[in-house]
Amino acid sequence: MYAPHFEEIDLLPYEQVEPFFDTDVLATACRLPVDESLNHGLYNRWLGEFPPVITSVPWQAYPGHEPGPLPLPAQVSDQWEISQRRLKPSHKRKTLDELDALLRGRDDLSGLLSRPALTLMRLGDRLGMFDGSWSFEQAVRMAGILRLCEGRVAARETNHPGFPGGRGA
Repeated sequence: MYAPHFEEIDLLPYEQVEPFFDTDVLATACRLPVDESLNHGLYNRWLGEFPPVITSVPWQAYPGHEPGPLPLPAQVSDQWEISQRRLKPSHKRKTLDELDALLRGRDDLSGLLSRPALTLMRLGDRLGMFDGSWSFEQAVRMAGILRLCEGRVAARETNHPGFPGGRGA
């Protein structure tokens, strides 16, 4: 996602909004002791520098990492539970069935989804070249959104060659 930005920063020089892509923040982070920064150690120490309202919201930590400032509410599933659910064969089969119906259908994909690209990806998945489950799930979701809005979506064009639909050298 960010590779086009850094590969062609001289052609499209703009500052990233994300703090960890700021060169000063990156330079500072590189000077910190690695062991103290691992497993969310840096995040947890950094959060202490913000107003208390910031630490009043629970957030997820990777399994085996330092927990966030507040535990997640009991009724909330974390993203790793959800991803484990996605790995179940029944979920993959349902997604593939929906994708196959999408590829056979005549839905207007409004230039946001490429039926030929999805077909090639589906073939690669069937041949065991890669697992396209996540991409297929996103495509099925996007097609559902396009159906709901009856295709009334305008894709913003870009002239930047590193982004989908971009033109240039």
